[in-house]
Amino acid sequence: MTLTLEMVKAAVAAVTAQGAYSVRQGDYGGGSYLECMYRHPNGLRCIVGHMISDADYSPSMEGLAFPNGASSGSRHDPFTVLFGLDQVAPALIALVAELQAMHDTLASQEDPFEDWLQKSSKLLEEYETSAVDT
Repeated sequence: MTLTLEMVKAAVAAVTAQGAYSVRQGDYGGGSYLECMYRHPNGLRCIVGHMISDADYSPSMEGLAFPNGASSGSRHDPFTVLFGLDQVAPALIALVAELQAMHDTLASQEDPFEDWLQKSSKLLEEYETSAVDT
């Protein structure tokens, strides 16, 4: 499969549908913050986690960073292989990396879900008006 803007939009929508706890990475029970994971045992997923199919997911992916867009990662990197990042515009890879980083750091914000809604929409809009989707 090759990463597309449509996949990214669907992942943003899925994270948004998970609600504030997903963006806050908060534990439903104790109010503590969860370790950032592509797929958490409680069922929450991050941006990249929503784009990984069940068949392609491996727990060994946890702890590996999604490439940042400066390069597509090595040809042996699991995300480069899975999403065909060597065939994807660096701007789209950077968009995913930025959304992922934003999701992972919003817990420190006063209203992380509102911040997520505003910032993710703005990033997608800016990408659509300035970059060519591949």
